[in-house]
Amino acid sequence: MLNKDSKDSKESHSTKNRNRVHDELEWFTNGFGRSKITEFAVSLNSLEAAIVSKALTELHGIALEQEQAVLFRKLNVIPSLIQLLENAWEDNIRVSSSFLLTELMKNDSLSAEQCFKYKLLKKMPGMLDSNNANVITASLMIMSCCLRTFHTSSKLTATEDIFLSGSIYRILRLFADDDNEMAEAAQGAAHLICNISFLPSFHNRLRDSGVINIVLPMLSQKPEFVVLGTILFNLSKSEGLLGSLRANRVYDVLERIVEESTNRSQRTVCLLTVANVFGSYDDHFQSRVLLQDKAVPDMLSDMLDATSTRGGRLFRMHMSMGGNEALPLPSVDSSGSGGVLGTRNSMSARDTRSATSAASGGAGVFSLRELTFSEVIYSIQAMSQSKECALMLAKAKIIPKLLDTIAVAMRKQHGNGDTLALTLICQTFFQLTQVPELIKTLQDNCVGSAVKQVLDLESPPRILLDAARMTLMALGDLDDPPANTAWMSMRVTGTKSRIPSDKPFVAFICHLRTDSQNFAVNRLHPALCLEGHSSFVDPDHRDSNKLDWKKVINNALNFIFVLSDNILVSEAHLMELSYAIDAGCCLHLVMADGSRWADVGGDKRHDFPPHSTISKLPERLRGVFTMKPLVYSPDHYGKFLIALLEKIRLPPPPKSDDPAAATGGGAGGGTGTEGDNGSGSNPNDPTKPAAAVGSAAGAQTVDRNGMPIADPNDSHAMAAAAMAAANGGGGGLGPMSFGGAAMQMLGGGAMGGASGGVQGASIHYNMWNNNPSMMNSLHSLSGAGAHGGAAAAAAA
Repeated sequence: MLNKDSKDSKESHSTKNRNRVHDELEWFTNGFGRSKITEFAVSLNSLEAAIVSKALTELHGIALEQEQAVLFRKLNVIPSLIQLLENAWEDNIRVSSSFLLTELMKNDSLSAEQCFKYKLLKKMPGMLDSNNANVITASLMIMSCCLRTFHTSSKLTATEDIFLSGSIYRILRLFADDDNEMAEAAQGAAHLICNISFLPSFHNRLRDSGVINIVLPMLSQKPEFVVLGTILFNLSKSEGLLGSLRANRVYDVLERIVEESTNRSQRTVCLLTVANVFGSYDDHFQSRVLLQDKAVPDMLSDMLDATSTRGGRLFRMHMSMGGNEALPLPSVDSSGSGGVLGTRNSMSARDTRSATSAASGGAGVFSLRELTFSEVIYSIQAMSQSKECALMLAKAKIIPKLLDTIAVAMRKQHGNGDTLALTLICQTFFQLTQVPELIKTLQDNCVGSAVKQVLDLESPPRILLDAARMTLMALGDLDDPPANTAWMSMRVTGTKSRIPSDKPFVAFICHLRTDSQNFAVNRLHPALCLEGHSSFVDPDHRDSNKLDWKKVINNALNFIFVLSDNILVSEAHLMELSYAIDAGCCLHLVMADGSRWADVGGDKRHDFPPHSTISKLPERLRGVFTMKPLVYSPDHYGKFLIALLEKIRLPPPPKSDDPAAATGGGAGGGTGTEGDNGSGSNPNDPTKPAAAVGSAAGAQTVDRNGMPIADPNDSHAMAAAAMAAANGGGGGLGPMSFGGAAMQMLGGGAMGGASGGVQGASIHYNMWNNNPSMMNSLHSLSGAGAHGGAAAAAAA
């Protein structure tokens, strides 16, 4: 019995021993087991030059597996490797340490965090200043790897360090260097710039450092170098850079590549860039022909279909110049052969020995990253700003596919949706509604019902809400209170088919169409209308030769001048500014983030018009440009809007005996009651008690609870009371006539009109203070009376 137990024990021990050997030798495909990794770690941590050099030589060029990278990290190798990058060590040790660090970061996210914690990038300026090309290339490899593997906040900090340390200028010099001895370093610099271009917050700084002027000539000389095309594609996704890209004649370079390149990946990148930069540019006929001839709308439709069915990402296999091609974009992962960015690459040692072994312009293997549907939708959104392109997109069946994409985007990011994708989709739908021929198609596809889902998200950004509500307004779906408010605000200044009325309005938006149409027409104007501010934007009526611009501007309380690259050389727009000064309008300067103006040498380096530009303007206009402009960017849309609304001059509150106030109260109060109960005061008779009392109540200043306040200088309350009294409903919610609704709730008559006026003014007070909850709750309580009041206001 004992012998049998002893035999079983020996067999068990032998089996365990064989398994251990198997684990040691075969668990890791590169042949390095746990004991060998431990031996390497001890050698590296010794910091003895000869021992370290031997270990690094053996490790150099070996592709680590994830388990090996984790073991190295747990053995505390990273601080030692970072120390080995200092100038005191031999160049071969610095290069091999760089390689091992990149392997650890790529295969283990916690290793990347440790590299950030131990300030790995602080060592890079010293390596960039080396005279050894291999050391320089190694430093570029490390920086590129950091920007691929760090978390978003660490990425931004690391990139900020690259700019603040001045390393960016050394990198750009390497990027532009055509010295054969520095060829690998130049390609490494190209990949690093490409990595930075994936971060939109650094696009302006890249442009200001001269990247566009470097990339375009290089792209002309090396049209197959996909990394260069990717840099331009990434920059084209920043609205503030479009003027710079157009001014640098980027179209000529892109068109030549599209027509002549044999690299499908590069052609597709360039076509998407053309769509982003010129898709919204109505006056650029050449790009329109190119986009149509190359069937870009159909290509985008196919891409959108693919990303939607794959959970929001389009996966592609790697491609080579002579092998099977797939849709781009290429990643900046220069050390992979077929890996997807964000996953662990299974690469050979041969492919990883150089920082740029897979990135040359004419040969080698490109590693393609995932193309998100946000990137696809961005190009669709850009093209939808042009009527001709919008019709092409509709013909390519983009509308139903965007609806499918909404469902995918709503499921992402822990139930709150992919807000970037949803924002772009809603902006696209709103822009498509500006084409009359597409309204019925959008309605037939139930776009309104799909867009309403966005309103149910938890804490969606303001830019997304505004895009969704303006889409509902344009489709005639007015159940949403802000959408109804926007619709009525637009009635004051007319629509594209009507000359604006002679009624005063809140704001005139002056902009140069070729510079800032998307911002002025599709962002700023809708935002003001959603706030209940009747606003006029000139492209709505630019086809009318009979329009008296001076008369229109005289009716505006505010004149918003959208400062852009070329508006100060437009005599027509400077004349409009002069009219605004004569009319005594409240002037506001706004500009898109990234706008630039030329110095005396013609280089666009200034983020505000310089003295040399201002001095050429008529003297009476120069003082306007002493004001500090409000800067707009999509990332800070809400803050920009709040700052602008605080500066907007609002109409003074009408007196309680003002005929306009009395008429408004009567119309809303009377018809609101009639709509529900079949009785009530005559909406056209301001002498009725409900009308008079309702208007008086609406004209008083109230707090957020509807109670009178003592301070008449509270502009929000005064504006609330003024619009409530003037626009209907016994002093109700402006055009929606919540006074009529409240009157129905409280029983009609003089008391109902008074209560409606106070409630309506209170609702407006809350609306000015970005608190829509009270509006929504009262709207749900008021029943059909609100709709009766709205009908009265529309008929008034």
